[in-house]
Amino acid sequence: MDIIKTLAKSIREYKKQSILTMIIVFFEVILETLVPFVMSILLDQGLKKNDLNLCFYLTIVLVVMTVICFIAGVEAGFMASTAACGLTKNLRHDLYYKLQSYSFKNIDKFSSASIVTRITTDCTNVQNAYLMIIRTAIRAPIMLVLALILTFISSWIIGLIYLGIAILLGGALIFIVFKAHPYFHEGVTTYDWLNGVVQENLQGMRVVKSFNREEFENQKFNKISTKIYKLFSKGEKISAFN
Repeated sequence: MDIIKTLAKSIREYKKQSILTMIIVFFEVILETLVPFVMSILLDQGLKKNDLNLCFYLTIVLVVMTVICFIAGVEAGFMASTAACGLTKNLRHDLYYKLQSYSFKNIDKFSSASIVTRITTDCTNVQNAYLMIIRTAIRAPIMLVLALILTFISSWIIGLIYLGIAILLGGALIFIVFKAHPYFHEGVTTYDWLNGVVQENLQGMRVVKSFNREEFENQKFNKISTKIYKLFSKGEKISAFN
């Protein structure tokens, strides 16, 4: 919770975009779940009873709802991207200025490679996570609840089947997360090692060339790069069941 509060402080002037994204996503999800519900009315009340006026009216309603959903989706994506990129910009700024205030004793606790990873790769991961939170993490639960309500309105039997499947899939997703997390966690921490090797080569470029150590350094870099590839590949393969 402390980490979340610390990261939330970096949102600052992008709170408006974050809140608007969640509101637009909520509105979009409502319309998306109502589209099949209105379509069922069109089929049951309009086509079956051969009511052309109702069919025409509901068709116009469906077209308008679809267009509004499309516009809301585009606007939500734009707002979410602005908020996530803004958070990352402020976070990098805060991290950089925090490092400037460190004493030499504190600086010695962190390697240069680790600091570079925190400001680059980790900030990008935070950006992607925040983008997912204000869009997908808001969208999915609302859609699940609304779809479940509309399903129960249409049919109790189908609603119960839907609820059982949702619980089963939810348990499977939790299992996937716990299985894939260790691979992603180890892969992210290995970035420090990779950045350290790159930094050593840049700083000692003349030494490497003088002692003809290019092949050794290439092998060392490839070893770390391959390890990261294998870790993320295993994690992605497990996540693919999502």
